[in-house]
Amino acid sequence: SHCVTMAETTSSATNIATPSTYEADERIAARAAVSVADEKWRSLCTQHASTFVAAERRSVAVQSSLRELLEAMSRVGPSVRRVERALKTEGGGTDGEDGDDEEE
Repeated sequence: SHCVTMAETTSSATNIATPSTYEADERIAARAAVSVADEKWRSLCTQHASTFVAAERRSVAVQSSLRELLEAMSRVGPSVRRVERALKTEGGGTDGEDGDDEEE
């Protein structure tokens, strides 16, 4: 009688547990997939860390160079305008009077 009760319990438990067992299996599989993906991600980060560092350094160097260029351009701006005015004054404001420079 004890064996029959055990079989009935197992049979009814299997019928009830089937959907939740399936869901549990999916959750286990999903956790395993996330774990594998996380390991791959960490491996790729470790494998390419030097590339990331080099790219960051280049980015910082480019930003610094661009700042220096902008500063240099702002410093020479007044000189460029002064030379432009001088050339216009010297040339009379037209392009056809370049012959005067050749005589000097």
